[in-house]
Amino acid sequence: MNSCRKSFCIVSHFAEHFSKVCTNSTVAGSERLRSAYTDARHNYCGQVTDDSYRFDAELVERVISRMKRGKAAGLDNITSEHLQFSHPLLPVILSKLFNCMVNIGHVPECFGQSYTVPIPKASCNVYSKSVTVNDFRGISNSPVISTYNIILIHVILI
Repeated sequence: MNSCRKSFCIVSHFAEHFSKVCTNSTVAGSERLRSAYTDARHNYCGQVTDDSYRFDAELVERVISRMKRGKAAGLDNITSEHLQFSHPLLPVILSKLFNCMVNIGHVPECFGQSYTVPIPKASCNVYSKSVTVNDFRGISNSPVISTYNIILIHVILI
């Protein structure tokens, strides 16, 4: 991998590559986005919510039962199987958590944390040439509860 043999060297190359790919290419572009966000936030007063936006245990349980099994765990080491085979009270607790998040308008920072796993691109033949970081694409694994939260919000708003 780019003439690297040691694990630390390979990891450093991937970290540098994916940090470049996942950021703005210019300082001006970054400042433009920051300015647009700051302007929008200054005048934002929140969304009016009513009971139609509330999560209930039945909805949470339905979404848990439809989650795909066999997916990798996020940084919290929780998989969909953990939720599916948990105590029947879990959907009640999660519905209360999600309702609190909607009411106060805050999503915990850890819900947005993930890790990136490099996967070889389909067009990459590792036996025909020297492999570089450009021969990989990144897959992000985020916590199943935060992915699950996004799915719930999507289901409710549609």
